[in-house]
Amino acid sequence: MSEPLSTHHPLISMEQCVQERVQRFLEVFGFSIFHYTRCDLNGNVSCLGTYSMTFRKFVVGKSKELFLYTDFPKEFQSYQKYTMLSKDFESQKTVKIAAEMGYFDGIKTVYRYKDYYETFVLALSTPIDDVASFYLNKQAYLDHFFLEFKSKNKDIK
Repeated sequence: MSEPLSTHHPLISMEQCVQERVQRFLEVFGFSIFHYTRCDLNGNVSCLGTYSMTFRKFVVGKSKELFLYTDFPKEFQSYQKYTMLSKDFESQKTVKIAAEMGYFDGIKTVYRYKDYYETFVLALSTPIDDVASFYLNKQAYLDHFFLEFKSKNKDIK
């Protein structure tokens, strides 16, 4: 059984700080949400994001899809880095819930290291027709943003 997150949980208490630090990037590229997750080999999971309700919905809602942002297909387990569109990595139920919350056409990039992996998730506030081209044309910017977020925001992790 899932427990509601405390209001002192870093995911909730750092939400405004994360929002302030990534807002310009989100606005420039038209994104409405950003989430960062780190999963250590020992089972520890750390999450930061601009809108914690997306995480809380799955924890408080007792969904079986609690690890929505941390799962990855087995065929990618040996890849150091990969990127997938939400329609390819999320279940239809998850895509529907995200749409109900106003998030569409998400993308997830996963970086795998020896003892942990990290995921970065972005989504749009409106659906677009050619989502693959939209993200492919921005991939270099996304990679730079993800690495910069990690290096410049160690104080909020």
